[in-house]
Amino acid sequence: MSLSTGNLYRMITYFCCQVTVKIPIFAKLSFYADSFMTEIGYMLAGLLAGIVIGWLIGTIRQKGKSDGAMLDLNRQLSRTESDVHHAQTTTEQLNKQLTESRNKLEEKQQVLDIQSRHTIELEADNRVLLEKLGTQKSELEKLHETIKLEFQNVANAIFDEKTRSFNELSSEKLTNLLNPLNN
Repeated sequence: MSLSTGNLYRMITYFCCQVTVKIPIFAKLSFYADSFMTEIGYMLAGLLAGIVIGWLIGTIRQKGKSDGAMLDLNRQLSRTESDVHHAQTTTEQLNKQLTESRNKLEEKQQVLDIQSRHTIELEADNRVLLEKLGTQKSELEKLHETIKLEFQNVANAIFDEKTRSFNELSSEKLTNLLNPLNN
């Protein structure tokens, strides 16, 4: 049975009435006294009931306030725990992403280092090849001049030989032609 305010008031009133009626001095008084005592009993009962009810209401309110405060604190605690869990989850995800990013950065740095070394090697090879090209170019120009001079010399020698041969042949033919006239 739950103890509500109405039930409590009825119980207190009944108790007070029973106590008032069973006191022997009051039983000997007249109806007026009984009536007066009953009213005093009711007043005392009402006063006692009011005190008890007031105390119960105050206790219930205080308990309600503390229960409400406790409920608010539990809600705040629950929200805070949820926020902490969310923050931990987010932090774990961010740490995982950071680790992955660092690994990718290291891999890319290694690739960059390899490519940089390869580029340096290629640039060195390019410089060597450019030097060789320059040397070969100058050698080719010298060779060209040499061939040109040799060609001129060969051409002059051939021309001289042909001229001499032509002159000899011409001279011989002219001599053969003039010889019968000279005889």
